[in-house]
Amino acid sequence: KLKQNVRKKTDYSKKNFEDFVLWKKTTKGIQYISPWFKGRPGWHTECVVMIKKLFLNTIDIHGGGIDLKFPHHENEQAQFWAGENKPLTQFFMHVGHVYYQNAKMSKSLGNIVLTKDILINIEPNAIKLFFLSCNYLQPMNYSYELLQTFQLKYKQIIYHLNKNNFQLVLHQINNSQIIDTYIDKLHLIMSDNLNTPNILTLVEEVLKKIHQKHDVLNELAQLQNTLIYLLKHLDIQIVLKKVTTENIQTYYAWKKAQKQKDFQKSDTLRIILQNEKII
Repeated sequence: KLKQNVRKKTDYSKKNFEDFVLWKKTTKGIQYISPWFKGRPGWHTECVVMIKKLFLNTIDIHGGGIDLKFPHHENEQAQFWAGENKPLTQFFMHVGHVYYQNAKMSKSLGNIVLTKDILINIEPNAIKLFFLSCNYLQPMNYSYELLQTFQLKYKQIIYHLNKNNFQLVLHQINNSQIIDTYIDKLHLIMSDNLNTPNILTLVEEVLKKIHQKHDVLNELAQLQNTLIYLLKHLDIQIVLKKVTTENIQTYYAWKKAQKQKDFQKSDTLRIILQNEKII
């Protein structure tokens, strides 16, 4: 329900405070001569004029926070229909607010967190996973602890991808096939109003199968390719660690030391391989 004078005290006459203003009377700042009085366009009018000038026609997608749904976007739409006799946009996409410390994150409240500060300790892809875990329509709660959870999840994904890739290179498995059923599921879920949380559920499903098929290398390769494909479509770009000749030689030397029960050498080589994150 709308409340009067919450954002800013009304400085112009209205018959009803819910009415939107087409032209604001003002003698200060930017002002233009009009048939009525000196002033400037109302906020909703400004946006309509910019869209018309820059895009010339109905736009595909109009985004904005959920608080702009009414009155701002409805008023834009009304003015565009009146002036152009066609819709302003094919689709509105309203984004839910981010909440922090039990309040909507906003500069005025001072409860904001800057991305550059988060990036000091959190991977960019982990931040993406965090936001993708909530549908864009819904409000979401921010906490550093939650970000750390997604940081750990992202590192686990990278670890398993690199570990599996090492085994595939080691055994010269060249299988680039992607499992079609997961592609179909991806398209179906994304068609459901960009239901990104369900895509992450699909990622977890593939990860689970990877753990089950870690010793069936051809199936593992297909699952690995499928997982990378899903992540790519969430803009999570994966760069796998290059497997070197030295890595392979160290691996075989470790296996030999294990067979010969040279435990000291085996432990040393195992630590080297673990530091390389390939076992």
